[in-house]
Amino acid sequence: MAAELLIHEPQITEEEVQRLADEPIQEWRFWHQKFDRFSFSPRSIGNGDTYVSAAKTMFDTFAFVYIYIYIICLCL
Repeated sequence: MAAELLIHEPQITEEEVQRLADEPIQEWRFWHQKFDRFSFSPRSIGNGDTYVSAAKTMFDTFAFVYIYIYIICLCL
């Protein structure tokens, strides 16, 4: 995903970011039956926007966004 962003970063519009932000977060089973396994290869789920959407699922599952916001609030 990072490589995708590095290649396409200058081409990303605010509308595309908003579209991905507004997209509902899918449950991990939506992507693949083995998505929750460490050995799962994300290349099998698609490319581009699919990786971003799948990453949103992982961030939500592990509460990364909430933890990040909590840490930022503690630092203020």
